[in-house]
Amino acid sequence: MPSVAPTPTAKPTARPTPKPTAKPTAAPTPTPTPKPVVSFLVSPTKISANCTSPLKAFPITFDNTGSNVAVDWSISFVQFQGVDWGTASPAKGQAAAGKTDGTTIAPNSAICNNIKTTTSFTLNVSYAGTSTPVVYTVTP
Repeated sequence: MPSVAPTPTAKPTARPTPKPTAKPTAAPTPTPTPKPVVSFLVSPTKISANCTSPLKAFPITFDNTGSNVAVDWSISFVQFQGVDWGTASPAKGQAAAGKTDGTTIAPNSAICNNIKTTTSFTLNVSYAGTSTPVVYTVTP
């Protein structure tokens, strides 16, 4: 019987290992900068006193807990008979974002010598391009 030569089998050819295709990295989405929110409250805005006892200093609180930015503030007095009717300590400052701040107002006791009827005195708390009046009403 004739012998049959085996059919040669193809040798596997070496193929380079495919390199993975690099996927482009997406640029990070920038975090949007939050818009400034100012929610600044002045308290109290009305105070009363009576000249039958010495006028006492009183605090004013600045509530900036609703703001996401710091708020600069300052106090100015509406003069009475050409002079400031009190002093503020401190007279200006900055309430940090989400915090409270304040000042103390010391009325000038001499105002009791210069009024004959109930009189209102005003100071202004200026902040963020606006102001809030605080009215101090004194009865002789």
